[in-house]
Amino acid sequence: LRQKYPDLMIGGITNGNGSPLSVKSLSGLFDFNISAEDVGYGKPYQDIYLQAHTIAMSLNPNVPSEIGPWWVHVGDDMIKDIVASKGLEIRTVYTTEFKENDGRDEAVGIHVTESSKPNSRTTSKPETESDYLVQKIQSDFVDAHIASFNELPDVFERLGGGDASP
Repeated sequence: LRQKYPDLMIGGITNGNGSPLSVKSLSGLFDFNISAEDVGYGKPYQDIYLQAHTIAMSLNPNVPSEIGPWWVHVGDDMIKDIVASKGLEIRTVYTTEFKENDGRDEAVGIHVTESSKPNSRTTSKPETESDYLVQKIQSDFVDAHIASFNELPDVFERLGGGDASP
């Protein structure tokens, strides 16, 4: 990705006190990290995203001055990552790679299945209210779904590689 998109910035935004910069196998992949401890607020509050944007602009003068659809946020929490990002018009990628319980997002009690993933639309009526809510949340907030980070380069390309229009 970095060869094709030399201005690509990869930042970690975490509610914990850990940093991908301190993980040997990840440190070279990230340009910066910001945590709730740094800002005083964690996700889903917009402050942490705004601070991440400020850091990205300070590191790279080609980063647009406004947050928007050029930003692709990858997250594993439907509310704190995905819904919160959409509030800033950021494109979203929902990952279930680290989910236990077969893809269940415990934060909202939803269960991602093949039929409920975005871009696998069905014409049939959802079986339960929960299925309907999962499909509705995903259709409104998730731009792409990945089960493995190995899928991210293809998804990034499909989303326009950081261009303002997917």
